[in-house]
Amino acid sequence: MAIAECKYDNLKHLFDGSLILLVTVTEIETETLRSNLIPINGYDHVLKVYKGNYTYYIGKFGKYNVAHVQSSMGSISKGSSIVTVKSALDCIKSKIVIMIGIAFGIDSEKQNIGDVLLSETIIAYNPKRIGKNETVQRGSEPSASTFLLNRFKNITTWEYILDCGNKAKLIPAKMLSGEELIDNQEHRDELLKIYPEVKGGEMEGIGVATACDNCAEWILVKGICDFADGEKGTDKKKRQQAAIESAVSVCLELFSSETLFLDKGINPNCANIQQSYNIIANINDVLFDVYDLSKEDYYIERAEDIDFNQKSNQYGIWIYGPTGSGKTNLILRNLLRNQSEFVEISLGACSGQKNIAFFNEILYSLFEKTGKEVSYPKHKALPSCNRDILKLLEKNYKDKEIVIFIEEIPIETDLEYKSFMNGLYALICGKSLITGLNRVMFVLSSIKDPSLHISRNAQKIHQYIYFMPFKYWEKELIDSLIKKIEIVLELKLSENVRAELIQCANGSPRFIKKFFRNILAQKSSNEDALLAKIKETNQELKQFGYV
Repeated sequence: MAIAECKYDNLKHLFDGSLILLVTVTEIETETLRSNLIPINGYDHVLKVYKGNYTYYIGKFGKYNVAHVQSSMGSISKGSSIVTVKSALDCIKSKIVIMIGIAFGIDSEKQNIGDVLLSETIIAYNPKRIGKNETVQRGSEPSASTFLLNRFKNITTWEYILDCGNKAKLIPAKMLSGEELIDNQEHRDELLKIYPEVKGGEMEGIGVATACDNCAEWILVKGICDFADGEKGTDKKKRQQAAIESAVSVCLELFSSETLFLDKGINPNCANIQQSYNIIANINDVLFDVYDLSKEDYYIERAEDIDFNQKSNQYGIWIYGPTGSGKTNLILRNLLRNQSEFVEISLGACSGQKNIAFFNEILYSLFEKTGKEVSYPKHKALPSCNRDILKLLEKNYKDKEIVIFIEEIPIETDLEYKSFMNGLYALICGKSLITGLNRVMFVLSSIKDPSLHISRNAQKIHQYIYFMPFKYWEKELIDSLIKKIEIVLELKLSENVRAELIQCANGSPRFIKKFFRNILAQKSSNEDALLAKIKETNQELKQFGYV
């Protein structure tokens, strides 16, 4: 990262509320974030600016201009987050503040090193009244920005593979925040008795929340680096590096959107910002992440589409295969084109919970679909939950067609997967015994092969579900995708660039779309520049576990 010093007064034209403020604390957080900054348009270097007691780095992160500042540890001491952020807001005038860093988790069985905590609220646990007979917690619990929380929760394309081989989870969470560096399981568990709903903690969040109160949107995005259980020093640097890289990765994914902050009057810093809205709309259509019928002209039909339609006349379908191979879009496309009534159920919000939570989520999603004024309890046992699901289906969909589309199944262990399969099998068998529900079908998608986790007693599930493997695209299909995009962008790749792009994509349509999104931000389209952008795209996706 090339850096050049610049006077504060010479950059006042940038301090108009359009810079997003990014805050880190530790050196490893700071180094990782700054390594992902590039010069803003019109400058050759990331800019270093001194103002008061603080140093700011002005650059581009993803597609947006940002200012980065480093805070000291804690929320209330000299140089801490409350002082740092207040000073930054006075100098930079930011409307958006995001603290990116590392935190501790609370459950090593349900959470992984590198999973990312997304603050819903911050609980200040240090303030308390200590009486003769009892201690009363008196800390505040400010809520993070509804706007930012919504944007992060609705990221659908982020995938980051951890060292353990699992996909990192984005976990909306209540988070503890205090001045203590907790590395003692007994003390951690005492806090959990008081605040049983929290999923992690750190030291600076309450300062950020206080500094931003009534003047800026704020949120914490922090990767889990330990579990505050006395093992903080074990593989410390490796764990912290995995945690911050995961947190930076999800932020970069969000910052790749060109419409992310338009509601706040903040535009992306990229070359195509000057294009007409019609052209931008066409570009977004051809580079779509989620299919709808308006994207049909840009959809590449495959043999799997035909297979899906043929099999779905007889069976439910479970599609499984690698990330970025188009599983969800294929399902959505064919359900919509067939004018099928369906309810889409994402189980991603159930991450880290027990198996029963998945089936409760199915029940509530179906209930919302029907819109009927009936309430269901939060079940603690699977049989009663499945009975209510079947009652709901019988009441609303007897002799009718409905597809129950379940995706984002957040299961990590073989045992949990087998438990889910047994529950699903029980639900499907129960459905088959009810007259009039034969046209209620299940469609599911996952990365792992679910057929490996079917117990001996549940093998009959093959009579109801067709398990359909997916793979990355053939070269001919990738080439067809490139040609469609070229037409919209009015760009013709040379044969040399095309060959290199196809080879590096290795069958991933996500790579192709990411490459074209990246070149939209640069003015030069000569062969050398495009070849360099292919290399950069490859390095970017590899760095964050996409390829």
